[in-house]
Amino acid sequence: MPIRSVQLALLLVAALIHSPWCVAESPMAPISADALAQILALSEEKRHRNGAQRKLDSALWYAIKRHRGDPLMARFQTLGRHVTRGASGEALVDLRGRIDAGVMTRLDQLGGRVELAVAESEWARVAITLDAVEALAELPQLRHLRFAEPAYTRAQALPVSMAGPTHAARASAAPRRLGSVVSEGDAGHRVDVARAQYNVDGSGVLICAISDSVDELSLLQATGELPGNVLVLPGQAGVGTSEGTALLEIIHDLAPGAALGFARAGPSPAVMAQNIFGLRQAGCEVIIDDAYFLTEPVFQPGLIGQAIDAVVADGAIYITAAGNFFNLDSGLSGVWEGLFSPTTLPPLLAGAGLAAHDFGGTAMTTVSNDGASARFPISLQWANPAGQAGDDLDLYLLGPGLTAVVDASTSVQDGDDDALEILLGAADRTNAHLVVVKFSGDDVYFHLNTNGSLLSIGTDRQSIGHGGSLEQISVAAVGVHTLAPGAPFTGGPANPPEAFSSDGFRRVFFDAQGNPLGGRGEGGVGGIELMTPEITAADRVSTTTSQWLTFFGTSASAPHVAAVAGLYRQRFPGATAAQFRQALIDGGLDTGTPGFDRTAGGGIMMAPETLAGSFEFADSFEDPAAATR
Repeated sequence: MPIRSVQLALLLVAALIHSPWCVAESPMAPISADALAQILALSEEKRHRNGAQRKLDSALWYAIKRHRGDPLMARFQTLGRHVTRGASGEALVDLRGRIDAGVMTRLDQLGGRVELAVAESEWARVAITLDAVEALAELPQLRHLRFAEPAYTRAQALPVSMAGPTHAARASAAPRRLGSVVSEGDAGHRVDVARAQYNVDGSGVLICAISDSVDELSLLQATGELPGNVLVLPGQAGVGTSEGTALLEIIHDLAPGAALGFARAGPSPAVMAQNIFGLRQAGCEVIIDDAYFLTEPVFQPGLIGQAIDAVVADGAIYITAAGNFFNLDSGLSGVWEGLFSPTTLPPLLAGAGLAAHDFGGTAMTTVSNDGASARFPISLQWANPAGQAGDDLDLYLLGPGLTAVVDASTSVQDGDDDALEILLGAADRTNAHLVVVKFSGDDVYFHLNTNGSLLSIGTDRQSIGHGGSLEQISVAAVGVHTLAPGAPFTGGPANPPEAFSSDGFRRVFFDAQGNPLGGRGEGGVGGIELMTPEITAADRVSTTTSQWLTFFGTSASAPHVAAVAGLYRQRFPGATAAQFRQALIDGGLDTGTPGFDRTAGGGIMMAPETLAGSFEFADSFEDPAAATR
């Protein structure tokens, strides 16, 4: 649907009301005795789970309890109602652990079946009845079981009023001819100038995209918007909104000589990681994605982050979208990140051996619903190595009146689990309140993310990319609506980053094996800090993909950078990802706050400056034009 300016204005007004920079007129009301009693009841139930039950994600366990008619569920009407179903009605469950013949035999005995598995990934998705899940969890080979998680694209995470794919004025502006629609980012980033100046068009470079699908690929090839020889990994075309063709269109607009490739992102991190390797093995020199999974670890490289780092080490350049979940420089935040600080209030929790986090004089932060929160889960992660979490945090959502728990995530972390809790979205979150409770363990650094809603008390560090990859290049968004037709970006206040573009920076605590990175810093917080996002690029651009005629978000921004990476690799065939990253930053046009900053990174990408290179750099590649510069 077309963009509605009134909806956008209302969104921004509502956002500012709930901005972390706003000061409340009166202190927040205390949590009621009834809500505290419910937290205590759920904590007590958690203490009594047996070995198999402790392996289950709490949402899955609550669904089983509700299915069994457990009396506790009568007190919590929304818990356990989120069930991901397969085609035949069984629950879809993701298994983590050693997926061997014993697991397959037991699954068959229980009437379940494998829906998808990736070799050597310790992951499988199975369809199984709720009655049989606990028996399957008794197998010692299995470490964790949770509901199946979908893949999301960054564009799907836009506020509802901006997620509409069409732009009526643009779509009807003039009759189209073959190959006539070109992204406004081509002129905005002066890529057209750079192609002519350096005589490059991406020839000899294979640029590949990972997204939901390329459903409209043949249609766009027929109209001339995409070339006829796009490489698609076998069986990996995907099914969805054809967002992948929109990415490829932008790349082709800016680097028309480059060869193109594609693979789907979903339906799991294991599949996406496999496809990253598959694209690299097929010869992709530049890979771009706009997808993410909420179960990816925030503070270390997960399966996808490890795959990214591996293909970059092998010579590829990897680019990802920063995300569309707001930035603190716009006065908006949907995230809280920092060290757990226990509050003595409410005392009833402390008396039971629990502690609530102090958000600054209150034990909660309030969620405002911008329309996205009904679609995306709320996630909590903390700085324990993946698969080794021993500190145990829980996440509760209290209703607007603070009188009842309307959603809860209380999975067990006892040394061999992921540091992860997720509220899957069965309950209404409008003006509800989030409470982070320490069930056991130490005060630990954590990341609470609404994934699209806003918080009354929030921080920066929203852009998580692929949790801990040290080698990805993350891209923020700036709208071409700030430009005159055909004009380039000028930077500064004229072209500010989008208010929804996710900010950085990113702290990484562990390597892929869970070994600590960096020393202990200020406040006892360890890890290393990644200066990300690195660069900002155009969104609100035109494509001919039917659901993305006007393409919003960092999903649209990232392919502009991927195209310039292809031009750069053609000009400097031996260039590394690190050299390209530095060239982007050095050539960036300052916007947002002065200098390298948490929202815009090095500024707006400018293609001629990025492709120029320094004298020393050009000489190292025996550039014939180096002597004249």
